[in-house]
Amino acid sequence: MSEISSTLGDTQDFVAIDFGGNRIKAYYVKDGKGSMISDTSSNKSFPTVISFLDKIRSWGFTAHLTDKSTIIEREKDFLFTKFESKLKSQKFLIDPITDNEGKVAFEVNFGDKKKIIHPIALLGYLINEICCMSPDSTVTDIVMVIPYWYTEEQKIAIKTAASIYDKSVFMISNTQGQVYDYIIRQTQHSTPPHVAAFIDFGYTNFVCSTYNIQPKSIRLLSRDKLDIGGRDITFALCDYILGRIQKEIKTPEVQDTVKLIKLNNQAADSMAFRNAVKNLKENLSSSHQIVFNPLGVSTGSKISLKVDRSELEKLPIIQDLKTKINTLIKNVRQGIAGKGKLNAIYLQGGSSKIPIIKKVVATSFGVEESKVTISRPDECFAEGAAFYHAKKRQHPKQREHFKINDDLVTKLKNQEEELNQIAENELKAKI
Repeated sequence: MSEISSTLGDTQDFVAIDFGGNRIKAYYVKDGKGSMISDTSSNKSFPTVISFLDKIRSWGFTAHLTDKSTIIEREKDFLFTKFESKLKSQKFLIDPITDNEGKVAFEVNFGDKKKIIHPIALLGYLINEICCMSPDSTVTDIVMVIPYWYTEEQKIAIKTAASIYDKSVFMISNTQGQVYDYIIRQTQHSTPPHVAAFIDFGYTNFVCSTYNIQPKSIRLLSRDKLDIGGRDITFALCDYILGRIQKEIKTPEVQDTVKLIKLNNQAADSMAFRNAVKNLKENLSSSHQIVFNPLGVSTGSKISLKVDRSELEKLPIIQDLKTKINTLIKNVRQGIAGKGKLNAIYLQGGSSKIPIIKKVVATSFGVEESKVTISRPDECFAEGAAFYHAKKRQHPKQREHFKINDDLVTKLKNQEEELNQIAENELKAKI
């Protein structure tokens, strides 16, 4: 990873955490250089199983939600069906439930032992686990990337969770990290003032922000959000693959398994299906052959499907996406009217690598696909976070000030100690 501009000074060390809709990435950043934090069993990004934190995020980071039917059951069928998180060499089975007061909580199973955990306590526990995996386990500063629409209550909950382990949280929106990184790179050249669009196509939604970039300032011109994202496309592709298999592979075993998967809505929860969909989304050209065994059954041979890109572009979800993006871009054009010509379009987010997305954005803006740049999401995030962290240290008055409930922090700290003790006892018992 490249080094941040030396004009930022000593940024000290900190951990940067990006809450994606389907995964969480974390970096240890020191003196403007970032290195990815990962578990000991993987060289990939931070364990994707930790992405269930996003479900706490989608519930508002609060324990005051009571509508179990619409809040819990809606999310549970996808990532929460049977979630195991590997932390401290322990396997925890975590399920969302309601506690005795009807509030959202989590039931954590340590073997035959169970513990009801406050959502904020669980969030604090996992934030600390991430920090402990960094080169400096004593790091106290965290820069957290969050959606720009977070409420004050959500931000307070994050800070409360971090306070359990005496961590300080600086918050940065999804787009800010990308914009700061862009500014850092632009300052290396004599770029004239211009307008740039930064589009974050994430797992759960699509956000487009336009900025007027000046040599010494940056001004937000417009921001629009669509409630459609990579998750919707993933489900649609799963249904498409299931339909193709059901139509083309007539063996009774395969047919029965497809019916069972459809009945239980398990396609998107199948690792084989998710890998096949990832293969489709990231590598699809004019035509593409996928070979896999999505059903996890002994079919005698793997299933082979030939998929044309034109077929996928006819799917209702893609047509809906095109319509919504066209509407969004009309709003963007209105927002920047008379304020400068749009010179640059940058895509980021885990779902921005889907070839269809880049084509749709380019067509909607009326430019060639080559004019739409997919940002370096990892470096962009870490470098942007470093820039933000340095700026906050240089200008303390710009820091967010939220009143944290000290009594709640004390209560959660006690719960954390109990949680840690249970985990340690389980580990000793296995040794």
